[in-house]
Amino acid sequence: MADMTMTAISQLFGLLDERRHLPKYNLELRASPFFELFLPDVLRECGMPVKTPIIPEFPLKKGNNQSRNVDFFALSENGERAFLIELKTDMGSISDKQATFLKKATEKELNKLVNDVKQIASNSPYYKKYLYLLRLLSELQLVGSVSDAKAKAFKANPRGVKGGILNVEVTAPECFPKIIYILPKIICIQSKGPPADCIITFDQVSKVVAKHGPIGEVFAEYLTKWEESPARHVPGSSTS
Repeated sequence: MADMTMTAISQLFGLLDERRHLPKYNLELRASPFFELFLPDVLRECGMPVKTPIIPEFPLKKGNNQSRNVDFFALSENGERAFLIELKTDMGSISDKQATFLKKATEKELNKLVNDVKQIASNSPYYKKYLYLLRLLSELQLVGSVSDAKAKAFKANPRGVKGGILNVEVTAPECFPKIIYILPKIICIQSKGPPADCIITFDQVSKVVAKHGPIGEVFAEYLTKWEESPARHVPGSSTS
């Protein structure tokens, strides 16, 4: 059974590796769960121990209660620092527009970013999904109890959900978040905003995940390949 599982994992990574050459194939999105699985260990090895859970697709408010997501949100082990983590599997996908947006997010204190989540949640038709997000924030002790809002939301005829969400207490500290990029290679991010507070390369990630059994070893192998061979050519072609 273990051999069959590893064969399936190897085939999965093989598919990710081949299909990344397709023009609209989003490798970042499909590989994201594997990065998330090992991210606490990677951050710890880089001197940034964090609490769990790490939250993927964390919403950052744009205006009119709309949002743009950052790939991961993490909170330091001591609860005094927050990290907005952006994953890039293709160096060509780094944009000035995104870097500027992330910079603006770091100009807000964490308690205000969390309050923004409440505002988005209270105005979203997908409030039940946002309640799950608020529950994760509660596990990180960034908001108080969400039980009242949850009770209202899951009634047969939900009423008062918006008020229940807005009444959730924000307990996050008044710290400014830091930006972390996970990139195939080290570069200087030229943008209207400052460079990342920290850049973690695929080489650093691979050295950590390789220590975590057969799945980590396979992941590390493909991280090295994705670092050395960007998705800019057809598989089997010598033209990069």
